[in-house]
Amino acid sequence: MDRSRHRIAVLAATFGFVMFGFVILLSIARPAEAHPHAWVDLRSGLVFDDNGRIVAIEEEWFFDDLYTALVQEQLSNEDGLSQDMLDELARTNLESLADYDYFTVVTVDDTAVAVAQVSVYETGMRDDRLWMKFRAPLAEPIDPSEHAVSYSIYDPSYYVEMLHMEGDPIVLTGGAPQTCSALVEAAHPSFDEVALAAAFDQTQTGPANLGSLFAEWVHVSCE
Repeated sequence: MDRSRHRIAVLAATFGFVMFGFVILLSIARPAEAHPHAWVDLRSGLVFDDNGRIVAIEEEWFFDDLYTALVQEQLSNEDGLSQDMLDELARTNLESLADYDYFTVVTVDDTAVAVAQVSVYETGMRDDRLWMKFRAPLAEPIDPSEHAVSYSIYDPSYYVEMLHMEGDPIVLTGGAPQTCSALVEAAHPSFDEVALAAAFDQTQTGPANLGSLFAEWVHVSCE
């Protein structure tokens, strides 16, 4: 493995995408901290086909300052930060996330449905933060006028906190019916659930689906 590919592999593992929920950020000495340890700000939307069916979830992730700084430090050369290197890092991260459905849970009538492989993505720097945008296709199109559709984007381990940006609406694109809309429902963890997350430092893992207690849900409505 050449040096650039090794750095990309380290950065992917660093953010917890390869061994999510059980990593220490490189070799930086850090005091014990409660979950979460990393943050992603989200934008998301629904992609419709010409028949008004949902065919994909489009997601944009804005990584926190620490991970962005690590990427800049590890991947920059005398010419700066290469777009090719960023593209390779995004590809590596997405390959690792595939086993976890890209941290994306979609339900139809309260039953989880499959997410297909991501093939459309882009990445770059914006406002001094690393971002990654991709489209997670659904295995089968869904008619939201006939079914209750919801989705959530979260790290099951809660190592990474993932929340939508305040004030940003959920975007409906493609052949979205004018009668459809989508709203974000905030999580409401109990005091005991917050205390549970606080009990695990960055060298420990909590329950397998700890992140679901702190996950937002997007609900689709078509009148």
